[in-house]
Amino acid sequence: MTRLTKDLRSSIAYAAVAHAFDPRQEALDKEEDALGREAYATVLTPAELKAVKAVPQNWFRLDSCLRFNAGGYTVKLTVSEGLPVPYAPKGDRGGYRCGMLGSIPAGDLCDRIQTHVKAVEAYREERYKAKKSVLVMLGGVSTMKQLREAWPEGEAFFSRYEAATPGANLPAVRVDEVNAMLGLNQ
Repeated sequence: MTRLTKDLRSSIAYAAVAHAFDPRQEALDKEEDALGREAYATVLTPAELKAVKAVPQNWFRLDSCLRFNAGGYTVKLTVSEGLPVPYAPKGDRGGYRCGMLGSIPAGDLCDRIQTHVKAVEAYREERYKAKKSVLVMLGGVSTMKQLREAWPEGEAFFSRYEAATPGANLPAVRVDEVNAMLGLNQ
C-alpha cells in the first residue's frame, strides 16, 4: 500500500492544477506578447524603429521584459523573444534589465494593458486557491487506496504514483557490512 507523502501530494496537486490552468496561462502569455510588442512600437518613435531595423540585431541588448507606465500603473510585459532596447532607457538608472521604456498614452492600448494586468492577477489568485484546495483535500487521505476511493475523478493525476513506493528502490541494509566499514565488528 503506497502512502501519500508531502512530495506526492504536492506533485499530484501540481499536475491537477496545471491540467486546469495551463491552457489559460498560454492564452494570457500570447496576449501579453502581443500587448508588449504593440506598446513597444507605441513608445519608440518611427525614426528609432527604422534605425533599429537597419542595424544588425547582435548590436543591441535584447530584452524580453518590457516595462511601461500605463495610466499610472508601472507594468511589465513579457514578450516571447527579446526586442532591442536602449542600454539606459529614458529616466531609468542602470538600465540592465526590464528598464522603463516609456509611457503609454491614455486610450485603447492603455485600457487593454490594464485589463490584461488585472486578468493576470485574477488568474494567479485563482490558481493559488485551486492548488491550496487540492492540497487540503489530499491532506485528508493518507494512502493511494483512500485517494482512489475519495477522488476517482483525479486518477489521471495520481495513477502514475501508485506503484512508486517510497524507499522501494533502496538496497537492503546490510548491518554486518556497514559495521565492518565503520570498524564496529571488532
